[in-house]
Amino acid sequence: MPRLRPQWKKIGETALGLAILLAAGWLYRSATANHAAPPVPRETAAPHVVVATLAPEKFTQTVEALGAASANEATVITAGAQEKVAAVYFTDGESVPAGKLLVELVTEEEVAALRSAEINLAEEARELQRFNRLRAEKTISAKDLEARQSAFARAEALLAIARARLDDRHIRAPFAGELGKRAVSVGDLVSPGTVITTLDDLSAIKVDFNIPEKYLAQLRVGQEFAVTNEAYPDAVFTGKIVMIAPRLHEATHSATARGVVPNGEKRLYPGMLLIVKLALGVVEVVTAPEKAVLSVGERQFLFIYDDATGTVARREIKLGARRDGRVAVLSGAVAGEKFVTDGVVKLSDGMKVQLTINNS
Repeated sequence: MPRLRPQWKKIGETALGLAILLAAGWLYRSATANHAAPPVPRETAAPHVVVATLAPEKFTQTVEALGAASANEATVITAGAQEKVAAVYFTDGESVPAGKLLVELVTEEEVAALRSAEINLAEEARELQRFNRLRAEKTISAKDLEARQSAFARAEALLAIARARLDDRHIRAPFAGELGKRAVSVGDLVSPGTVITTLDDLSAIKVDFNIPEKYLAQLRVGQEFAVTNEAYPDAVFTGKIVMIAPRLHEATHSATARGVVPNGEKRLYPGMLLIVKLALGVVEVVTAPEKAVLSVGERQFLFIYDDATGTVARREIKLGARRDGRVAVLSGAVAGEKFVTDGVVKLSDGMKVQLTINNS
């Protein structure tokens, strides 16, 4: 078979390449022929919104704060002397009355010293009585009587010291309350400061909380407040303010207040984190639904509607207390102005809108 000449071979290769390109183009057009053409941009329609009219209403001003709970009285029971523990008279978590003997230390030496001091005082008392009789008979001088009186007084002091030392070996509850865990056992050697247990009076709970400076003029001693805790979601505890600190925190410009909450059922415990709600009185303010407020960072806005132009303007406002889904508008908007209540997330300043419902 005759071989093709080089020039014919080159022409054949070129023709094959053109055929491949034509086939690829045809396949591309076939693949894209069924795709719809991009829609022609149309002018965006004005969004539909709901508006209402700002109106004043009576609003109970309340302020919330975090409160720290502490016992009405609390102390750490410690040893007052260095000695071994002779007896323990309490159990962990026991409720005890004031004066209850908790721990007794070894007291042999103190008991003996007390007995000796009592005998010495009795002897001095008899001598003083005899010297008084002798002085009445003028057989001794006034100076002799004074010396005997001084000796009697020293004997009284020594007896008081002996009693105090013995009392240091008897550790008692200084007030009624709930004991913590026992930290000593019989035979332990304790020293002054050694922890025996803790004691908390839970009949009432102290609550310390901070209130912003702007509410300071509305606080007063005796004012009632409510507290809640996540441990009792359906329970509300009430108390009264007993102290307002005379100094404000320089960094936060807030005042510290202390309240007392009766705790007869002992449901509240020291260390609990409490939500304090304090009513500051009833005022007449303009309010709006919380859903109508647009928050941008720490700033809040309402969209005010203009009847004449059918547009909305984004207005910065200052908010006050909240209640039942509504919030007080302290500044930035006034009664009589119309504002958007629904659809605020799709709005921008100066946008034209359509009214769905007009509650004006």
